[in-house]
Amino acid sequence: WDIVVSPVRYQNQGEAQWKGADGTTRFVIYTASWYCNGMFNSKRGVVHSTNDDETVRNWFLGPKQTKVYERHSTVNHVLLLDGCDHSGVDYDAGDIVTRADKLLSKESPPVRVVHSNLVDYVELVKEAVDNDQKPLREVEGELNENMDSLVNILSNKVTQKQDNWRAQTYLEKYASPLTAIAWALDYVSSTSSATALPLFPHRDRAHQYDHETFWYAWREILKNQAHDSIGGCSVEGVHRDVDHRFYRSKQVSQSLIDEALARLALLTQVRAVSGGDTARISLYNPLPFARRGELAVVTLQLHEHLDVDGFHIEDATGAQVPFTLLPSDHIPSWDHVLLDKGFRKGYRVAQHLRLALMTPLLHAHSLTTLTIIPRAPRAPAPPKIHAPGTLSNDFVEVLIDPITSTVTLIDKISAKTYDGLNQLSFCHDGGSEYVASPSNCRTVESLAPTL
Repeated sequence: WDIVVSPVRYQNQGEAQWKGADGTTRFVIYTASWYCNGMFNSKRGVVHSTNDDETVRNWFLGPKQTKVYERHSTVNHVLLLDGCDHSGVDYDAGDIVTRADKLLSKESPPVRVVHSNLVDYVELVKEAVDNDQKPLREVEGELNENMDSLVNILSNKVTQKQDNWRAQTYLEKYASPLTAIAWALDYVSSTSSATALPLFPHRDRAHQYDHETFWYAWREILKNQAHDSIGGCSVEGVHRDVDHRFYRSKQVSQSLIDEALARLALLTQVRAVSGGDTARISLYNPLPFARRGELAVVTLQLHEHLDVDGFHIEDATGAQVPFTLLPSDHIPSWDHVLLDKGFRKGYRVAQHLRLALMTPLLHAHSLTTLTIIPRAPRAPAPPKIHAPGTLSNDFVEVLIDPITSTVTLIDKISAKTYDGLNQLSFCHDGGSEYVASPSNCRTVESLAPTL
């Protein structure tokens, strides 16, 4: 049995079988009239301040209470919870239970009032359900029908709501699927090959899925779901703990994501470019729908230097992927791997590259590999001999007049010629600051060999 005791209202039935979207089932018990239905303080009755037996009887078996029991319970056991997070301790609860049990045990049929605990109550309900031999009603969904939402909390501690979304997204959209894909591919690789891929030679991680680490990350998130915590309506000490739990969960998730991506990179044969080798970039789409044509920024760590002007990127179909180089740290650096046993192992990163590229078609929840292909080295072109005062390349030719210093530009692509460039002239202007009005003064031009 998996038990959930909940104050949530669903279809007016106290015991049911809840079924999740993945087929998981849980035995659910509804606590009638909310989670503080047995409070004995003065706000809920005068049981502890009266000697009237009829008042005590009506508190437990009055028409209103009996109606609630019949409507919300399918067995002969009812859970009354004394206490609330908005009230103090009920010191007379034990005396009231003793008095009520003595009084109601004389009823026909007799009713027992027991100062019990949640474990014993659940066992009694389980036994009664088993003896009844009737199938429980099946319920689905979040079980939040007729729930009153907590007000005035959505705008409080907004950063914690955002962290809650980020922490859940890291696990749900990235860490879990990436680890599952890497685990599955690693299993296929290691079972179809005589030797497993040595991604983690210091750890035997083949066929392993890190359940405990995932549970830890999820538990840190779930601890923050109490309505005073995620609602942002508790004291600051509580919210500092909330921030730390989200931080720890995101940190663990990022570690799981990095490890899964490293494993997938190896399984898709990513390696540094050296000579005629190729390198591959793996792109992952975490969304449940296909995407394409979006800007992605990729950071590469290469163990060999790559001619940044001498490569292009292709997708799986052979089509070239547009990209541009972004400013990055080209200084060689060192990184390291932490070992379970022994001192960390360092390695030299020869080059860092940051690329901005337009993504090809990425299917839902899929991994796509791009290939970096170095261009073949081209034979050096024979040197061109130009006349003095001439500059030329494949696109333009520039002729410089040695006397006047003017320039003639010839566009080899369009076959157009632009004469008289770099010609300078100066004359006085006798007009206002708004209208040009050259005066009849002497004009100095660079065309003249002498001034």
